[in-house]
Amino acid sequence: VAQARATGARGESSKLLTAASCALVLDALDIDADASFDALVTAIASSRNPLDESLLASPSGRSWVLSGEVRHVPHGSGASLLLTVVRSRPFAGRERGLRVYAVDAQAPGLGITPLPTIDDDCAARIEFNAVQVGDERVVGPSRDATTAIDAALDCATIVAVAEMIGAADAARCAAMSWVSTRVQFGEPLARRQVVAHRVADMTVACDAVGLLLADALTSIGDNTGRPDALAVATLKHAANRLLPTVTAHAHQLHGGEGYYADRPLHRWHRRVTALATQFGDQRAMRARNAELLGLPACF
Repeated sequence: VAQARATGARGESSKLLTAASCALVLDALDIDADASFDALVTAIASSRNPLDESLLASPSGRSWVLSGEVRHVPHGSGASLLLTVVRSRPFAGRERGLRVYAVDAQAPGLGITPLPTIDDDCAARIEFNAVQVGDERVVGPSRDATTAIDAALDCATIVAVAEMIGAADAARCAAMSWVSTRVQFGEPLARRQVVAHRVADMTVACDAVGLLLADALTSIGDNTGRPDALAVATLKHAANRLLPTVTAHAHQLHGGEGYYADRPLHRWHRRVTALATQFGDQRAMRARNAELLGLPACF
């Protein structure tokens, strides 16, 4: 988490989150993998919808046929080995749940289309056109991995939010420094009430998400190693709603200076905006909170 915050503060689009996500999935499955995975392919990470069927596996003799697409996979365009979380089609009246496969990027039927993104994170749309994989490509036990995957994605969400906080807080500090030294009409901008209130709002937003992050980390059980799902959903919902506003305010407080590319403001804003869509956007997090609280989903 500390490393993720530091990465966010630098405004870098690094592979830290992708590497952490793959490692967390493997750890949740109790797997010590020799292979190094370049990308985590799962529609569940973006929607957190347990009924998402955009990527499905169908049994075919002693192998599996993967069909569907995932529209946004960070670092997918340069990947050679994909850790792929797939929902299995019901077979013989039984729901098989989630399974994890190691899929080679050169596999027949696999299409990788690079996507331009706000964060330049080498993302790709990955299409599975009847990609056939054998049982030997199954990662972990053949049982339903839904519980383990969900816990791993919750942990990855915490890492993502830590990176968002690092970027947003760096933007806030840069804005505070600027308004404290920029003099207009005979006094620093920070002396003006509207500017001071804006900086205070940014500070409250960063601190609020930081406290929710601490709460999510505290909820990780000593025995299970899993965070409380509601704490994570609340954390991501708050981060998605508050932190992009912080980086946008930093631009505004810099005035015309905020739009020069030689300042790092755009890197922080790009990173926060991109991470707000990963592991559940605002709509998905509202639905997940409602589900965990036993309330009807409302948008």
